[in-house]
Amino acid sequence: MKYLILMFSLWLSYADANSVDADAAVQTFIQQQYVDAGTGMASDNEYGELKAYYPLNENNIAVHWVFRVANYWNERMTLLTLKEAGFSVSNSIKFSGLMDKVEQDHGRLKLTWQEYSEDAPRCCPDITKHGLLQAVNGELALTELAN
Repeated sequence: MKYLILMFSLWLSYADANSVDADAAVQTFIQQQYVDAGTGMASDNEYGELKAYYPLNENNIAVHWVFRVANYWNERMTLLTLKEAGFSVSNSIKFSGLMDKVEQDHGRLKLTWQEYSEDAPRCCPDITKHGLLQAVNGELALTELAN
């Protein structure tokens, strides 16, 4: 019996040491978004800013982040798949406006965001959109819903 308990304890410690921490994977992903433009102007550099992340299932995480460079930015959702030795990045979905609300719902995300109409100024997205975001065959899929 002692032998079984020892083996189980060793297996758990091995699994913990070789599993990827979701927090660490997300932080590494965000740090990888930094690109030095080489112009000497900090505002020209590209970088990512974490808004939040959402576990979709045991191995997939949707990362809600903002891409920024100079006076341009957009919100994105990117799928990370956790692996034994790190993570892989799948696709990203760009939103050309502002995310208002993200709710987790059984492995999916319910989204509400504002987009720009043709005549809207950059400050003021004026169209409300709703959608469901989920991992399908290893990629994020967005289904827009009627308002």
